[in-house]
Amino acid sequence: MLCRSEKSFKVSGIGHLKRLPRVLFGGVSGAALLALMCGLSNPAMAQTQNAASSAGQQRIDAQLKPWYAKVERVEESSVSIVALDSRLKIEACEKPINFDFPFVSHKTVRARCESPQWQYYLQVNAASAVTATNVGVSTNSGAPSSPPPSMDKVAPTQSSASANTPSAALTSPPKTTSNNPGYHTVLTSSQFLKRGTILDPSMFTGTEVAFTPGDNSALSNPKDVAHMELLRDLPANTTLKSFDLKPMVMIKKGQQVLVSIGEGKGFLITVRAESLQDGQLGEQIRLKNTESGRPISAVVTGVNTAKAI
Repeated sequence: MLCRSEKSFKVSGIGHLKRLPRVLFGGVSGAALLALMCGLSNPAMAQTQNAASSAGQQRIDAQLKPWYAKVERVEESSVSIVALDSRLKIEACEKPINFDFPFVSHKTVRARCESPQWQYYLQVNAASAVTATNVGVSTNSGAPSSPPPSMDKVAPTQSSASANTPSAALTSPPKTTSNNPGYHTVLTSSQFLKRGTILDPSMFTGTEVAFTPGDNSALSNPKDVAHMELLRDLPANTTLKSFDLKPMVMIKKGQQVLVSIGEGKGFLITVRAESLQDGQLGEQIRLKNTESGRPISAVVTGVNTAKAI
């Protein structure tokens, strides 16, 4: 709503505003005022921008969903992506879009394009492929079919024999135990772990601790530690937090990589290539054939292994 001005303004013979009310220029530039007037008078322009943004979002989603489902081992139909701001003009990427996890939590995915160069951060959600249940504990009144694994409370002074739990017991520890309201199960180191250690679920045991409202940093799912590297020394019987680890770099720049070519096309050959950049699991990287010198684009499949695309 415009404020009333006591003085009128006139239009000159050539159509320019001779004098505008002072209130119109209070903190607003002429360009911004013109853009506002054009936007109000041309709703078709806004619809065109929204359509372009929607098409760009669909192109990203079409590539991101199968990538995320493969890396996280979930059904593609369970993957949902929060739409970007509709005002963004997402240009079509001339090459396959690169995806990676920029943070410890896999709820955020970075989409990057080389030509034209752009990157966006997207929020991704997926239904868990494994439901949280009480491991080894019967859900009925009868006795459990097999002895439950040791996942009771572990005191800091407990011996390593009782603290070490087989990795099979950590396939899906429950985040909350139904028989102990107010407690949840977290991953606890069963031994001293040095900074830089590549983590494995067998290095941790499940420990029940009191739930602290607002603190979601403690990890409880063994899948969260797979292909992760420890950022600090972790004493025995210490709860693992999300900020204690980072994604493991499986291929480093300059290293020799075994690249499989032709998988799924009726033939399979393996060549050696030199990595031209660092790469994490599922990330697309650039390599150079050590014999022919030709460039190769491949997806990281493991430590110093990749699959050509």
